[in-house]
Amino acid sequence: MATSSEVLEQYRREQVTMGSPEALTLMLYEAALKSVRKAKGCLGGKPIDVVTEAKMALDVCIELADNVNLEHPHGQRMRDLYLYCWRTLLAAPGRPDAAEQFDAVDTVLTNLIAGLRAYTTGAAKPAAVESKAPVSIDFVG
Repeated sequence: MATSSEVLEQYRREQVTMGSPEALTLMLYEAALKSVRKAKGCLGGKPIDVVTEAKMALDVCIELADNVNLEHPHGQRMRDLYLYCWRTLLAAPGRPDAAEQFDAVDTVLTNLIAGLRAYTTGAAKPAAVESKAPVSIDFVG
């Protein structure tokens, strides 16, 4: 008989294997956000803990930047956004305003999550899609 943790792990593997690109991207955004918040929570403690907790977010941001579809009309903008988050997280632990730096990345990730959730539920259908005009990257607007 499988334990509850084994069942949960199997469920997670199936989500990754069978998930849509949007669902997988959402999982990455959520993991990065969790990492950012844990890292911010370590401020004032050991600097190595901040860096360790931020590692997941750093990894997610750089992988997203490296794998963005640059042929998409907004691909370069998304790459720039991911790189902004990565650079901000990389520098934040050594800055006196580290909390604000983590907050900035938190805000970006929160908006990306909200926008992607709205898109996947059909709540965010920009008028530009109907008219064949370029689609905005304002994911929450």
